[in-house]
Amino acid sequence: MKRKMFYLIIGLFLSANLFGEEIIIEKLTEKIFKVYYHRGSYTTNMVVSYGEDGLLLIDTGQAEEAEDVRNAILEKWNCLPDIIINTHEHIDHTGGNNVYGKEPLIIADALVRRNLTSGNYVFDEFPDYSLPQINFSDSMTLYFNGEQIKLMSLHGSHSANDILVWFKKSNILCIGDIAYNGYFPSYEDPKGVLEFSPIVQELYNMIPENILMVPGHYDNLKKEDLTVFKKMLDTTINLVLTEYKKGKTKDEIIGLKLLKDWESYGKGYFSTNLWIEAIIMSQEAENNKKLYLDELYKVYKSGDLNKIEAKYYELKNNSYDEYFWIDGILASVGQKLIQKKQYEAAIVFLNLERKEYPNSLYAYLDFYLLGKAYAGLGDYQLALENFRNGLKLSPDSKRIKEEIKKLEN
Repeated sequence: MKRKMFYLIIGLFLSANLFGEEIIIEKLTEKIFKVYYHRGSYTTNMVVSYGEDGLLLIDTGQAEEAEDVRNAILEKWNCLPDIIINTHEHIDHTGGNNVYGKEPLIIADALVRRNLTSGNYVFDEFPDYSLPQINFSDSMTLYFNGEQIKLMSLHGSHSANDILVWFKKSNILCIGDIAYNGYFPSYEDPKGVLEFSPIVQELYNMIPENILMVPGHYDNLKKEDLTVFKKMLDTTINLVLTEYKKGKTKDEIIGLKLLKDWESYGKGYFSTNLWIEAIIMSQEAENNKKLYLDELYKVYKSGDLNKIEAKYYELKNNSYDEYFWIDGILASVGQKLIQKKQYEAAIVFLNLERKEYPNSLYAYLDFYLLGKAYAGLGDYQLALENFRNGLKLSPDSKRIKEEIKKLEN
């Protein structure tokens, strides 16, 4: 596994399992509200400040639920955001930026605007108005709805552009994905795994005792929850690295059941085995490689879909050491193109994924996405064939069963 790929693959997995849950609005204070929805084993959280100056929204969730979130906000407050703050670049925090149009002022870390137009996100095609217009590198302060709102950079663990958003008067802190309450963390760069503990300690040192923290996912945290989270980080990392440095392989370490006391932490979207692999990857991560998606995007935009596979193999054969080569990348593009109803292009990328990685752990998702693409084109026979192939690999998939039932009826 390579640098920055875990987040991409996990994002693909989650995006392909849409649950369509209701949007829930929870009152935290008279002017501050938590807005969230469930996605199976985890929630996606946003925060709204509403008052005399208007409406401020922290994070916008995934693209698939963005319209539902927008409608819930409009129904509750009869207005849309004047200001949006993105706690970092990841698509489950920025994916809904575009549904609010050109009116909101969007604020984020200085790296976010640049990153959303390349690499992982090039096929998301963020409109210019949905990119941050105000960028900062260290800290900045807003005064809105009677609050002093402090924005502070805290980079290096979950992503390279994490920020905190602190409502000083209400003592509510939005922490993005820097810490979770009772679950293993997710990350972008495997080297960031070892940065979680010192960054959580830095966060702990700066906050008062009675603070309420709202993470990007899962339940809210109090200050004492950070102590528990940090203990989990330090203990699990030490246990795994001790065995790794003895020369044991990943499978051997998993077989030792070293993290049995922390099994409950693996019930979110990062399992115990994935966390063990993440710790090992922190020792093996490769640097200075990039995604090949920018190059394939140029071919896609030229309109000649027949040249996409040729370009892929040109890069792989001639510039192999410059790029990451791992399953899930091509499928993630296919999934994004399906959302845009670009079904023929999606099939090109998904078939290339199947050709390159026929035995991938995510093969059932490849078939699921191919089924969705063929159904979008009206080729229900091929859609049904792919859904059935996916079900063979994942017999318990409710989503695939629903698609098959829909087509058979």
